[in-house]
Amino acid sequence: MTSQEAATSLCAWAKAVVPELVAAYDHVPAAKSEGLPDLVVEVQRTGVEMGGSDRFRFWDIQQRAIYFIEAELSFMVANADPEAAAAMLRDLENRLLMAVMTDATLGHRVPFASPLVSFDFTSPFVEYADGTRGREMTMTIAVGDVVESS
Repeated sequence: MTSQEAATSLCAWAKAVVPELVAAYDHVPAAKSEGLPDLVVEVQRTGVEMGGSDRFRFWDIQQRAIYFIEAELSFMVANADPEAAAAMLRDLENRLLMAVMTDATLGHRVPFASPLVSFDFTSPFVEYADGTRGREMTMTIAVGDVVESS
């Protein structure tokens, strides 16, 4: 699994969990043209670590090397009604969390995902350079694959 494959898989997974997404990008777009709600997936970091690390301690792979991809999923919704926007983001958080907890392969899209996800609501009102404005929530998730030695 490459970092691009992980970004594409995370995008497809989120669209399956949140079917009301109007648009989903597996990269940061120069401009958003599809409307809201939407999703942008951005790979934050990648690396190799030993299985059994904090990130993947729930997998019985202590003696194996793991290639990990950590990504940020940014969900944006329209904010014409701030109360409804906040409620929608909290609902998305619940659905995404339950989806990770019940299926670590994210619908057979990745080898495995860490259940140690986080959600951030701290920058709720955002405006991008292209003029897109809305309310935002970000999710940080790590997916992994066993590194085979030759």
